[in-house]
Amino acid sequence: MTYGDETIDVLIIGAGMAGLAAAYHAAARGASVLSIESSLPGGQIASVGRIDDFPLPVELSGAALADAYLRRASDLGAVFVTTTVEAVTVENDHVEVATGTETFRTRRVVFASGSRRRRLEVPGEADLTGLGVSDCAWCDGSLYRGASVAVIGGGDAAVQAALHLAGLNAHVTLIVRGSELRARRRYAFLALDNARIDFIWETSVERFEGADTLERLRLRDRVDESVRELPFDGAFVYIGTSPATDYVPDTIARDPAGRIIAAGQGRTSVQTVFCAGSLRDGCGAGVTAALADGELVATAVVDDLCGMD
Repeated sequence: MTYGDETIDVLIIGAGMAGLAAAYHAAARGASVLSIESSLPGGQIASVGRIDDFPLPVELSGAALADAYLRRASDLGAVFVTTTVEAVTVENDHVEVATGTETFRTRRVVFASGSRRRRLEVPGEADLTGLGVSDCAWCDGSLYRGASVAVIGGGDAAVQAALHLAGLNAHVTLIVRGSELRARRRYAFLALDNARIDFIWETSVERFEGADTLERLRLRDRVDESVRELPFDGAFVYIGTSPATDYVPDTIARDPAGRIIAAGQGRTSVQTVFCAGSLRDGCGAGVTAALADGELVATAVVDDLCGMD
């Protein structure tokens, strides 16, 4: 079936910042736009309490930025649906996108479902998720005021989380697989100078342990292979992301990491399919990169459609 009485001009899968930007700019250029998102608009940035690397004169949360784009795109006629895409079928001149209850027909589709947080995939992690194990310091951090928590990872997201938790008067231990932080220098310097943040270097988490809630982590030193257990009230996992491509057809070319290969302006190996944001190979992970990529792809898609008419 179609959405309404006509085939949609542009259907965007994902309402992270790249998807929201694509929806806004496509609608602003006169296209009919439908966006499908399985969770909250904004994607991972929606859980960030303060965006540090976005050039605005005022402090802004990720949720506020996402809401601003959602409202503007909606004002221009874009329609947002909360559901899960189960399958995408590419035909010669259109694409069909199936959810659990409906199938939508569109002239062009933009894959913008972004990435999901990677798990350690070690014993106890799944069982204790929500019971002391989390991947969102801004969502759950207030539960650990004055407590002892671990942050696992050494990149930007991990160090930002550690700084946020330390600001809540938590005692934070940053557990890093390598011998140094991979985060940008400003974050690294702030963390290294923070008296509430300790570091355990060259160490892997082998197990999350606890009865009804997290009680301790089993750690292995990556240099001498020694094992120890340390008590923690909470643990936050920030070890990177993997592309959310469960619905993507096998006909769409991908790189070894699973990200979609797209040429200039987000064009994939299939004419009717475009890609934007961190799902695309070569796109930066920051909010500015996502917004720019969304606009770039929206412009290309509308120009493509205009060329058909």
